[in-house]
Amino acid sequence: MKKLLVTIIILLVPFVVNADEAPPEIRYLYEVKIAKDGGSDCLLGRNNIHVDQNEIVKVYGETKEKGVDYLLVILKDETMCQIPKEDTALISDVVDPKDTDAEKIDEKNTFLILEDGVEVLKGPSSSYDVIKTLKKGVYDKITYANDGSYNSDSYIYVEVDDIKGWINISKYDVYVPYYKFILGINSHSSCAFVPANTIIENAWYRIKANKAVEGVDGSTGYKTSETKIVFKYENCINEFEDFNTVNSMVNLISDKVTMTTKSEIELYKDKSNKKVLMKIPKGEKVTRITEAGSGNMTLPSMYVEYKGTKGWVMKGSFEEFVLNDSSNYIDAIVDKDIFSDNEVNKKDDEDKEAVDTKNIIIICLLCAICIALTAIIVIILVNRKKDKNEKNI
Repeated sequence: MKKLLVTIIILLVPFVVNADEAPPEIRYLYEVKIAKDGGSDCLLGRNNIHVDQNEIVKVYGETKEKGVDYLLVILKDETMCQIPKEDTALISDVVDPKDTDAEKIDEKNTFLILEDGVEVLKGPSSSYDVIKTLKKGVYDKITYANDGSYNSDSYIYVEVDDIKGWINISKYDVYVPYYKFILGINSHSSCAFVPANTIIENAWYRIKANKAVEGVDGSTGYKTSETKIVFKYENCINEFEDFNTVNSMVNLISDKVTMTTKSEIELYKDKSNKKVLMKIPKGEKVTRITEAGSGNMTLPSMYVEYKGTKGWVMKGSFEEFVLNDSSNYIDAIVDKDIFSDNEVNKKDDEDKEAVDTKNIIIICLLCAICIALTAIIVIILVNRKKDKNEKNI
């Protein structure tokens, strides 16, 4: 799940670049050939680059300017430019994701569709034929993810029963897997009341990245909206209604850590710190279940268990604990686990080794400087002695 979420977020967050300034991580979607007699001109700023007929180019996005559809392409010399779509032709009827730069997703996962009529295509473009349309529901599975990166829609490659194909997730209400999480406060969702400390096992999210919007002049603009998270609870697909609820979500992490209280602390019923369940004495062992990376440090942000009772406590209340130094946003994306003792020791050894290597390099440089200075002094002394002997002669 971790690799899946990281991969999809990286792929689906849009890049703000010019056609000729694509970053190294640009990913092409499919290939076309130049079909126009005599070739076509590929636009690069104010310049045109002639591309011969039948030459194959890689497509990494699509756009529209003044009513004309263009493909954003990569030429064989790695030049990136845009070429009229009508001057090109598809090389094949079906695009195998292994023939593209799509990122492979190895783990089993599901995706969620919240509207009917979602098209599964033979390739990552509206130029390809529709294999099947899907209705609302949860489906297995995503096997590849890709993004046009610049002014283009995002695609996933899916396997549903015996159907394999591409879905434009910028066009439809399609959601990809999200982490398991726990709610820190009582929450009202779109179709259910969800009490505090409920663990959500099935959740999905959508980043509406690179959504095309056609302007009045026929040009295409692109906008990005905020991330939307939905989840299954009481046989209903729920959406949170307010920011405070979303802010109370804490991703579950895999490792449980035993900590020792350094003073008497209060165990709260939820993250709102309005009700104290009990006070935990100094020197007591507490098991951390999960924690928020950062946020409002005046509120409880660590979910723990003490003698069979679960609740929330403040960070910084324990003697034996390694804090996660990442922000809440990074926790949500990368889900960095707090280091175990072995990992901490390993990290310390690596840091020590790095320092030792640096010290050795500094010592070697100082020795080299000393040797050079000594050589210079010897040369000066020899020359002085030589001059003195010549004068005596």
